[in-house]
Amino acid sequence: MNASFPIPAHLPARLTIAFVMWGLFDTGNGPYRDIDRMVREHAERGFNCIRLEDGAGLTHDIDGRRRGPVFFHSPFGKYQTTRQISFAAGEEGPVDVMERLIALARACRKYGVFLIFSSWYFLHTYWYLDNDLNRELRDGKPEDMFMKFARYHHYILRELEERGLDDRIAAVEIFNEISAIPTYIGEMKETDVSGIDFTQRHAEALAWLRKEHPGLLFAADNDSVSDEQIALLPDTLQAFNGHNYYLWDVYAGTLEAGEPRMTRLFAGKVTPGDVALSRAGLTPLTRTCSPWYNRIARCNDVIPERIPELEDWLSRRLAENRTGYLEKLDAFCLGLRKVSERFLGIPLLCGEGVTYCSRQDVLWEEKSDAFWDMIRITILKYKETGLWGTLLKTCCGPEDPSWELCKDRIRELNELFLA
Repeated sequence: MNASFPIPAHLPARLTIAFVMWGLFDTGNGPYRDIDRMVREHAERGFNCIRLEDGAGLTHDIDGRRRGPVFFHSPFGKYQTTRQISFAAGEEGPVDVMERLIALARACRKYGVFLIFSSWYFLHTYWYLDNDLNRELRDGKPEDMFMKFARYHHYILRELEERGLDDRIAAVEIFNEISAIPTYIGEMKETDVSGIDFTQRHAEALAWLRKEHPGLLFAADNDSVSDEQIALLPDTLQAFNGHNYYLWDVYAGTLEAGEPRMTRLFAGKVTPGDVALSRAGLTPLTRTCSPWYNRIARCNDVIPERIPELEDWLSRRLAENRTGYLEKLDAFCLGLRKVSERFLGIPLLCGEGVTYCSRQDVLWEEKSDAFWDMIRITILKYKETGLWGTLLKTCCGPEDPSWELCKDRIRELNELFLA
């Protein structure tokens, strides 16, 4: 596919990526409890790659000692109608993340599936953890966080290498969405980080991982492909994963931020303050993450009987703004081309994107032919741009209604990308 950054020969020519964010954290009664079934069902739907939180920091301590089971809390108490966040891990309880990761890699070998590792610690993962563990994971200087989490990934990779399972790894990212990481770190540690060269720190951490694991690809991941953000990418990356939520705006004014445009959809009984109180005793969300209080409040405040009205609204909004959304898609692909030009044909992936629908029983995406037509256009555009890997949409796993309702569409579109 390219000469400057060859893809290892044992990896597929194209990756159809499933975003299984919390697949390792199932406490035993959620949709991911049976790892073999989970991987098999992904393969049945045309996925050959799973991208997920690999548990960096949750499998080993900073000195490389195995932790054993880690307790996972419900992140927002009784507010449990959100896709992914509430339904993916089952009930509260302990999980041995490393043991589940080993089982996952073995199942992936059985079904011909590969893995992309990343850490959402500073964005989402801390929501689920005890305060003591959060304090341990945040300990240290802000400028050392990239290397600290590189070491956490290193311990995981070493465990898989010792078992001969490292050939299942397509790529490893130290953090998800690196452009925001300095802000998250600064907020969590309540310190000014504006003078720290995080790009250099990231580059050094990637270089160290490449030296320790020369047979693997190490990627940078970001939610922006603006010229400014491309200029800040570390020069030691071996692949780039971009996020493209070009259709998320379709929910603006309803399930998303802004003055509600259809106030009659909401009961007015659940507020962001109520959601914040549900985390009593747990680490509060940072200022950067606090908009999730609003998102989850709206999701839980929708009047169920009025969901058909919401779905009609979303259909009209997509039709009215379709041209603008396609322009955003084109702009993203142009940004990816610029990444490829700067890094001489580096492998490109899109590992998150399209939308985020927060409410589990809002089935507009699942039912809308116009929405799925946009996904088809996106897949063809990504093929034209030369992406190594893509995904259909962020919410598309065993905990999501699309998993069963749209099984045939999912398989057909994955096959379209692979063809």
